[in-house]
Amino acid sequence: MWKEYLDFEIGKGEMKRIFILFERCLIACALYEEYWIKYARFLMSRKIRTPEIEAKIQDIFVRACTVHHPNKPWINLCWASYEESRSNVEKAVQILDRLSTEIPDSLIIYNRRINLERRRGDLQKCVELYKTYIDALKLKNTANAAHLSIKYAIFLQKVLITSYIYS
Repeated sequence: MWKEYLDFEIGKGEMKRIFILFERCLIACALYEEYWIKYARFLMSRKIRTPEIEAKIQDIFVRACTVHHPNKPWINLCWASYEESRSNVEKAVQILDRLSTEIPDSLIIYNRRINLERRRGDLQKCVELYKTYIDALKLKNTANAAHLSIKYAIFLQKVLITSYIYS
């Protein structure tokens, strides 16, 4: 019901009503991360991003990820992506590191963390993270360790060798 109601109000486009409805929805549905994500994505999709909207997005992520969903991956991954898009890479690193302690041995989180460092240009940190994560997975989940080892081999071939050749 909430989803259809939210979609209806978003379609009408009256911002004040949309804000009020999202806040009402989050009172009743605070434990459903999909509504937090929908609210954040709605605000992030606005063409004009005022400081008030940026503050509202921050507030949504802080409430969702620190109060209601500290160990749910998708909302936290959205927050990390948002922070990285705002060039707040250190905050994104903090979020991903906290999430990897909350949900250990998660390939999605490990890949996001490694790729963040790759986009940042810190290839040595990528190598360290690959080795650390593969070692952590060896004893617990050999399939995930193998998967990450393959990704590491591809990284070594495509990124490190290519950057070495052209430097």
